[in-house]
Amino acid sequence: MGQSKEQSKEMTEAAIAGSKVGMRDFIQLMNSPGRLAWLNIYAGFMRGIGGVIGAAVAILAIGLAVNYLGGIPVIGKFISNLAAATGQVYPQ
Repeated sequence: MGQSKEQSKEMTEAAIAGSKVGMRDFIQLMNSPGRLAWLNIYAGFMRGIGGVIGAAVAILAIGLAVNYLGGIPVIGKFISNLAAATGQVYPQ
Protein backbone atom coordinates (compact mmCIF):
# COMPACT_ATOMS: atom_id res chain seq x y z
CA MET A 1 0.00 0.00 0.00
CA GLY A 2 2.69 2.48 -0.99
CA GLN A 3 1.96 5.99 -2.08
CA SER A 4 2.39 7.06 -5.64
CA LYS A 5 4.81 9.86 -6.47
CA GLU A 6 1.87 12.17 -7.16
CA GLN A 7 0.31 11.49 -3.76
CA SER A 8 3.63 12.03 -2.06
CA LYS A 9 4.11 15.33 -3.89
CA GLU A 10 0.60 16.49 -2.88
CA MET A 11 1.26 15.57 0.76
CA THR A 12 4.53 17.50 0.73
CA GLU A 13 2.86 20.57 -0.80
CA ALA A 14 0.05 20.42 1.77
CA ALA A 15 2.57 20.22 4.62
CA ILE A 16 4.51 23.20 3.28
CA ALA A 17 1.32 25.25 2.84
CA GLY A 18 0.23 24.42 6.39
CA SER A 19 3.64 25.43 7.69
CA LYS A 20 3.46 28.76 5.88
CA VAL A 21 0.02 29.51 7.35
CA GLY A 22 1.27 28.82 10.87
CA MET A 23 4.33 30.98 10.30
CA ARG A 24 2.19 33.82 8.94
CA ASP A 25 -0.02 33.74 12.04
CA PHE A 26 3.06 33.72 14.26
CA ILE A 27 4.57 36.72 12.49
CA GLN A 28 1.28 38.64 12.73
CA LEU A 29 1.15 37.89 16.45
CA MET A 30 4.73 39.09 16.94
CA ASN A 31 3.95 42.32 15.07
CA SER A 32 0.97 43.04 17.36
CA PRO A 33 2.28 43.45 20.92
CA GLY A 34 -1.14 44.45 22.27
CA ARG A 35 -2.78 41.29 20.96
CA LEU A 36 0.12 39.22 22.23
CA ALA A 37 -0.21 40.78 25.70
CA TRP A 38 -3.97 40.15 25.88
CA LEU A 39 -3.52 36.60 24.62
CA ASN A 40 -0.94 35.93 27.34
CA ILE A 41 -3.13 37.52 30.03
CA TYR A 42 -6.06 35.36 28.92
CA ALA A 43 -3.91 32.22 28.85
CA GLY A 44 -2.54 32.96 32.33
CA PHE A 45 -6.02 33.59 33.69
CA MET A 46 -7.30 30.31 32.28
CA ARG A 47 -4.31 28.42 33.72
CA GLY A 48 -5.02 29.98 37.10
CA ILE A 49 -8.70 29.04 36.96
CA GLY A 50 -7.77 25.52 35.91
CA GLY A 51 -5.32 25.23 38.78
CA VAL A 52 -7.89 26.40 41.32
CA ILE A 53 -10.54 24.02 40.03
CA GLY A 54 -8.04 21.15 39.94
CA ALA A 55 -6.87 21.84 43.49
CA ALA A 56 -10.47 22.06 44.70
CA VAL A 57 -11.29 18.69 43.15
CA ALA A 58 -8.16 17.12 44.65
CA ILE A 59 -8.91 18.52 48.12
CA LEU A 60 -12.51 17.35 47.83
CA ALA A 61 -11.38 13.84 46.89
CA ILE A 62 -8.93 13.70 49.80
CA GLY A 63 -11.56 15.03 52.19
CA LEU A 64 -14.13 12.47 51.06
CA ALA A 65 -11.57 9.66 51.36
CA VAL A 66 -10.62 10.73 54.89
CA ASN A 67 -14.28 11.05 55.86
CA TYR A 68 -15.04 7.61 54.41
CA LEU A 69 -12.15 6.08 56.35
CA GLY A 70 -13.41 7.51 59.63
CA GLY A 71 -11.62 10.81 59.86
CA ILE A 72 -8.32 11.69 61.46
CA PRO A 73 -8.62 11.81 65.28
CA VAL A 74 -5.48 13.92 65.75
CA ILE A 75 -6.87 16.73 63.61
CA GLY A 76 -10.26 16.53 65.36
CA LYS A 77 -8.61 16.91 68.77
CA PHE A 78 -6.54 19.82 67.51
CA ILE A 79 -9.65 21.61 66.22
CA SER A 80 -11.56 20.99 69.47
CA ASN A 81 -8.59 22.35 71.49
CA LEU A 82 -8.42 25.36 69.20
CA ALA A 83 -12.18 25.96 69.58
CA ALA A 84 -11.89 25.66 73.37
CA ALA A 85 -9.06 28.18 73.39
CA THR A 86 -11.10 30.69 71.43
CA GLY A 87 -14.21 30.12 73.52
CA GLN A 88 -16.39 28.67 70.79
CA VAL A 89 -18.39 25.51 71.39
CA TYR A 90 -18.96 22.95 68.68
CA PRO A 91 -21.35 20.04 69.21
CA GLN A 92 -19.68 16.66 69.40
